[in-house]
Amino acid sequence: MIRRLLFVVMIFAVIVVFPQIFRSPDSVWYDLICVAALLIFAVPGTWPRRDEGIGRWAVQGIAVLGCLLLLLDLKPVGSWIGRPLMLPHSRENADAIIVLASGVSMGGAPGFAGYQRFFHGYTLLKEGRAPRLYCSTGNSRTTDGFTEKQWVASFATLLSLTGPTFEIITDMVDTRGEAATFAHLLIPRGISRILLVTNGGHILRATRVFEKNGFVVLPAPVQTSDTLEAANEGNLYQFIAMVHEWLGLVQYWARGDIRFPFGEKP
Repeated sequence: MIRRLLFVVMIFAVIVVFPQIFRSPDSVWYDLICVAALLIFAVPGTWPRRDEGIGRWAVQGIAVLGCLLLLLDLKPVGSWIGRPLMLPHSRENADAIIVLASGVSMGGAPGFAGYQRFFHGYTLLKEGRAPRLYCSTGNSRTTDGFTEKQWVASFATLLSLTGPTFEIITDMVDTRGEAATFAHLLIPRGISRILLVTNGGHILRATRVFEKNGFVVLPAPVQTSDTLEAANEGNLYQFIAMVHEWLGLVQYWARGDIRFPFGEKP
């Protein structure tokens, strides 16, 4: 009973108390305490015996998971594993700018990535990097019926984006679908050289799949390798996003949607 109570106290200390004492994620002491707590929970001698109840196993597992999540939330692990996925921003001009879909929040507003992608594409248009801007939007809806197209259209109206220079393409499901749809729409019009806008480590997978569909892609990521930490709301979100991108690369390559994602262009 005393051991289980001690585990609960340690979990509470690591997850709740320590962040209040060491408010800076860059604190060396905080890192040492978290790592020490993780090691204490994880060393073989502290794990439950087979004859002990499931409660001890549950507490031990939660302790390890809590320490891991805390470290991932406080340290930029996602940015570290995401840097190999980054591509340098092209300085060349294109036939068109394509901004990839990013979703919609429950209230119908753009998410964090949505702001970044839309305004980066808009900035490129205003800089004269291409004569046309295309915004891809997803097909998901909130419980109140809001769609991504609605907030994109609102921003476009606010910024006076009208006429032949701007177009919203709707009902996209995934990056592979976006590439196929834009290829069917733009290549027959003679538009094949594009500035491709997305944020974070998504730029590598997006570039490769658009190349596979016949485009000459000039990567236009919102972030650079040095500013990758700004691609998500926090370190934990960044870690989840970068794991998603690595798994996505493997999936796309395995089913033939992209060539091997690393190395020089053919």
